[in-house]
Amino acid sequence: MTEPTPLKKYFDDNGIKIKYAASKIGVDLNTLYKILSGEARPRILTAENIFRFVKGSLTMAQIRPELKREKCPCCNRLLRKHHLIEKRAREKQHKRLRDQREAELKNEIDQQNPPEKVKRKGLLSP
Repeated sequence: MTEPTPLKKYFDDNGIKIKYAASKIGVDLNTLYKILSGEARPRILTAENIFRFVKGSLTMAQIRPELKREKCPCCNRLLRKHHLIEKRAREKQHKRLRDQREAELKNEIDQQNPPEKVKRKGLLSP
């Protein structure tokens, strides 16, 4: 099981009901559950409302942690959606070129060594 977020730990330690907190903070109950589990990151205004609700017992960094961002191994830039799309497009292009090269090589081999027994009218010379 994963470690609870600081906000979840604060609610548990102080006996705060999530439904009560959601109404006081001004967010939907499902949204607060996602924030407490770490699935979602609160928006800035929501984080400020949470900060007021906990009366400064937690820092903004604990309430709204930074997102973990991965870096691209090839260019060392932050991975973003557009970069992943570019990567997929490059992979498709490489696959298409590789398949095309394989087909050309197969055609060259077939032209150099035509099959002996398979002769069709007018297609292969004797």
